[in-house]
Amino acid sequence: MDACPYVFGGALSTFLLSKEIYVCEHEFYSGLSLFMVLIVGIKKFGPAVAKYLDKGIDDYERSWESSRTDQIDGLKDCIEHEKREQWRTDGQRMIIDIKKENINLQLEAAYRERLSVVYQEIKRRLDYHVQLQNAQRKLAQKQMVRWIVENVKKSFTPEQEKLVLSRCIVDLQNLTNKN
Repeated sequence: MDACPYVFGGALSTFLLSKEIYVCEHEFYSGLSLFMVLIVGIKKFGPAVAKYLDKGIDDYERSWESSRTDQIDGLKDCIEHEKREQWRTDGQRMIIDIKKENINLQLEAAYRERLSVVYQEIKRRLDYHVQLQNAQRKLAQKQMVRWIVENVKKSFTPEQEKLVLSRCIVDLQNLTNKN
């Protein structure tokens, strides 16, 4: 059954040529010889030409592929650069936060220093008032003692004064003898 289409093709071509349905002129033989030359050329030179053309197509495809991969690599580099810039921006934000915290600490230190100055000033003033009151108390006490002594002296008569003075001397001698 495999030979059936070939036998049919040969019989049909014989029929067409013998009944002169298909007339063979000089162009037919030119076409037939051209067809045979093409078949021989294709069989003999076809693989080399196909290899050459495939190489050209491969080179063309590689150039497109390389430009595409170069573009992809460039875009990847841009993405990496953008990530680094975002990281740097985050670092700048951290630096700004740290500077704000530093300023807050400086303000806190200045506030505490002012509080210390106020405390020292108030303490100094209170110490002054305490010393002033102590001095006034001592002065008042001294004045009171002087006033009492003067009034007591005025109340003594000269005889009582001599008696008290002699008694004081005796008491002082007794005290010195005990020691």
